[in-house]
Amino acid sequence: MKRLSTAFPSLVLHGVRACSSTSTAVELPPQALDGEPLNTNARRGEWVQAMQEKYGEGAFQLFRPLYRDLVDEMRREANTAPPTPKKGWSVALDDKVNLVVARREANAAEKTGRVVAYTNIKMANPPKLHQGMYMADFFPVEALVERNGVIMHFSSCAIDRRLHLRNVRAYAVDALGPGTDIMSLDANVLWSTHNLLYDGPCLWHLEVDMLNEMYELMMDHAVDMDFVLWMGDWATYAEHVAATRWMLGLMDAVIPEDRRGGEEDFLLEEEMEELSNPPPDYTSSRD
Repeated sequence: MKRLSTAFPSLVLHGVRACSSTSTAVELPPQALDGEPLNTNARRGEWVQAMQEKYGEGAFQLFRPLYRDLVDEMRREANTAPPTPKKGWSVALDDKVNLVVARREANAAEKTGRVVAYTNIKMANPPKLHQGMYMADFFPVEALVERNGVIMHFSSCAIDRRLHLRNVRAYAVDALGPGTDIMSLDANVLWSTHNLLYDGPCLWHLEVDMLNEMYELMMDHAVDMDFVLWMGDWATYAEHVAATRWMLGLMDAVIPEDRRGGEEDFLLEEEMEELSNPPPDYTSSRD
């Protein structure tokens, strides 16, 4: 994927801040600087008043927390990058349906069919602990395999680095009508497969031999544990990209880039210092 700096010239993805390099800062009244430490309440009040006069009270109050959040996102995700390519697979971020989509073409020599797999891109702060665990340790991946006029739809996930098969569906290739490609994953197809096609029996009602056959079919088509974790890495990267783009778009709507001054217009010195520090490593004490 292209670096976001190509779409947003003021942004460099890996840790550089996003304000314009040209500064048009408003000078503060002399009494605010005369002998006072820069972090006093009086200094802060004068600075806020000056910036509100420059940008407008509402615009400045909206833009400042957005900019802080963006800098913090870049600081915490400074090493976030697209996962390394996986042989035979291509990946795209589909903004229309908010999915990471991986595709693998059929291979007649290997007697394998066409495969499309996808996982959702989500931006949310989980309000409950179990939802936080869901986001941290559970990557749902839907995989569709087309063979001999039938599409097998595997709902799988990775939990504790183990591949779990959650559900299996089977569709005729033309189940949604002639000319409709179920593996296109457009919004109509996603709604129709979820709401109009039978979602299959509970997997635990199937014989173990049948379950093993399902796993083998997935493995034959490279839908294995490594693949599901790889898709989880893509989802993590895509969420970072989506959050960054969202914040940049909102910031540009509040104060367009050509009207912004330098970083000193939106952050106090102590905030700049805080946001320049690397994030804490919460895993350093773990084996």
